[in-house]
Amino acid sequence: MRHSKKLIASWLWRRENRFDAGDFQLSKWRGRERGPRRREGLVKLEFLHRLRKSRYFIPACLAGLAMLAGICGLATFYTGYAIGRYEIGPFETAQRGEYKLFGVRFARAAEEAAKQDWATSLKRLPTIFFDLDVEIASVPVDDQGWGGGMTSFGDAALLVTQEGDIFVVRGADDIKPAAIEAPDNGYAAYKAAAEGPLSDLQHTVNYFRFNDILHFQSPERRGLALSYSEWDEDNACYRNAVAVLDIDQSVRSIDEVRASASDWSVVFRAKPCLPPKEKFRAVEGLVAGGRIAFKAPDIIYLGSGDYHWDGVYGPEALAQDPDNNYGKIVEINLSSGAARNMASGVRNPQGVLVDKSGRLWTVEHGMRGGDELNLIVDGGNYGWPLETLGTKYSGLPWPLTSHIGRHDAFIPPVYAWLPSVAISSLTQIENFHEAWDGDMLMASLSSGNLYRIHTSGDHVEFIEIIPVGQRIRYALQHTDGRIILWTDDHYLVFLTPSGMDATALFVQDYLAEASMSETLRNKVSGALDACITCHSLRPDENRAGPPLGAVAGARPGGTSWTGYSSAMRAAGGVWDEKRLAAFIDDPDSVIPGSTMPDPGIEDPDVRAELVELLQALERRHHK
Repeated sequence: MRHSKKLIASWLWRRENRFDAGDFQLSKWRGRERGPRRREGLVKLEFLHRLRKSRYFIPACLAGLAMLAGICGLATFYTGYAIGRYEIGPFETAQRGEYKLFGVRFARAAEEAAKQDWATSLKRLPTIFFDLDVEIASVPVDDQGWGGGMTSFGDAALLVTQEGDIFVVRGADDIKPAAIEAPDNGYAAYKAAAEGPLSDLQHTVNYFRFNDILHFQSPERRGLALSYSEWDEDNACYRNAVAVLDIDQSVRSIDEVRASASDWSVVFRAKPCLPPKEKFRAVEGLVAGGRIAFKAPDIIYLGSGDYHWDGVYGPEALAQDPDNNYGKIVEINLSSGAARNMASGVRNPQGVLVDKSGRLWTVEHGMRGGDELNLIVDGGNYGWPLETLGTKYSGLPWPLTSHIGRHDAFIPPVYAWLPSVAISSLTQIENFHEAWDGDMLMASLSSGNLYRIHTSGDHVEFIEIIPVGQRIRYALQHTDGRIILWTDDHYLVFLTPSGMDATALFVQDYLAEASMSETLRNKVSGALDACITCHSLRPDENRAGPPLGAVAGARPGGTSWTGYSSAMRAAGGVWDEKRLAAFIDDPDSVIPGSTMPDPGIEDPDVRAELVELLQALERRHHK
C-alpha cells in the first residue's frame, strides 16, 4: 500500500513538471559547454527539441514532403520534356500505347465517317467520253473480311460474300437474301484448328473464303457454280474447290430456286490437299485465286492460285510442277467430270474472262509490282515464280528470277502494271455505251480504280483509269446493262451512263456553283429551259435555232445553222458581253430585221447571268 502511494506521487510530480529526455540533454549541454560551441550546440539541440513537439513536427514534415514532391515533379517534367522533345527512351512505347487506347477507336470512327461521306456524296463519276450516274447501297452483312463475287441470273444479280452468304440484287433498294445455302467449305473446322492444335502457326482465318459465283447455261446444262477454299478436317489440309448446283432450264426467276448446303455437288478439288505452312501464314487464302468463267457448252475455267507456295513464302514452288493444280488455269468439263491444267506459271488469278470471240483472258494479282493481263493459250507457261516483273514485299529483288525487271523467258503479259494496282476482277462490256462496248473492265483494290482496257487484236491500245475511291472486289455488267461494283466495305455501286451529255452536265454544275441567290438561280434556270426549246447549248447541234454553245466572241450568223436571216448574216462585229446582253433584252434594236423573237427576259440580273454562262460555255468548248 505504501509502495503504491509512492508510485502515484512520483507520476503526479512528473506530470506537473513535464520532464523528459530532451530537457535532460539540454540541461547537460547548459552545464558542460562554454563559449561559441556551447551556444551553437544549444541552438541545434533546442531546434531539434522543438521539432519533436507536435506543433512544430507536423508543419516541418509537410514542408519536407512538399520540397520532395517539388524535386520529383521537376525531374518528371524534365524527363517528359526530353522524351517528347527528342523522342528518346519510352517515347515510341508510349505513343503505341496511346494509339491502342485512343487512336484505334478514333481512327476507326474517322474511317467510318469517311465511308459514309463517300456513300452519300458520290452521285457521278466522270470518264473521258461521258459521265456515269452512281447509285450506292449498303449490304447488311457481318462478314469480318473481304472476298466474294457476283453473277447474273435473269433480271437479278447474285452476290456471294466471303463467308458464303448469297444475296439477290435487283437495285439499290431491292437487296435480299437468297433462299440458297452455300456448301460447307469447312471454315468453322479450320477456325477451330487455328485456335487449337494449329495455334502455334500464324493464321488469318478471314482469308479462308468463298471466291466467286457463276451462273452458267447452255442447251446441255444449267446451274450455279461456287469456288472456294475448302478445309479437310480429317486430314488437316486445304485446297481449291468448285461446287455446282443444277437448276432446271424451265426456271425463270432465281426466286424459284431453293437449296440447302447438301444440294451442291463438288465437281473439282485441287490436288494435292496442302498442309498448313510453317512459313509466313499457315493458309494464304488471299492467294487462292478462285475466279471462274464459263464457255459453252460445258467448260468452267478456274484460276487456281498457288496459296503462296512459291519457294520463298512457302516451302516449295508449285506453279511450275505439272503434277498439281496450283498456280494453274484449270479446265473443268462438267459433262465428263474431268479436269486438266490448261496453263501454268500463274500466281493469283483474280479475273478470268471468256470474251465474245471465245478467247480466254486473265488478270494476275502480282506481288510488289507485276500485276498482269494475260491472254491464255492452251499449254502456255506464264513464268511464275521463275519470272516476274514484281519484287518481294520488302522491295528486294525476287530471288528466283534471273532477269530482274524483264519477262522474256516465258510467255510475257499482254500488259503489266508497275507499281501494282491490286487487281481483283475482269469483265467485258457490251451494250453500255458506244465508247465502251467491246472493252474489258478491270477492278482494283489498293488503287480504288476501274480500268477500261481497249484492245486491238491481242494488244492493249489504251487503258482509261476511272477513280472510284473504294477497294473494288468485283465488277459485273448485269444483264440489264448496268455495271455493278462490290466493294470491301460491303457496298454495291450501280453505274449507268448519264442521261445528260457533257455540256448539260457542265451547265448543271455551273448553275449549282455560281454565287447567286436561290431566287435568281431559279429565274436563270427557267430562262434557260425556255431557250433550249429552240436552241442547243452544244456548239455542234442545230435545232430550230442556231446553237448557243459557241456564240460568245463569235461573229453574228457564224455557225453552221442554215436558217439565219440576211440581216444577221450581214451584221458585223462579234458577240461581246455588252452586245449579247442588249440582244437578249431587245433583239430587233441590236440587229434590225433579225428573225429572233423577243425572249421576254425583263430582269437585267437574269440577262447578265445568261451572258456569263454563254461566255463560260465558249471558254469550255475552246479549251
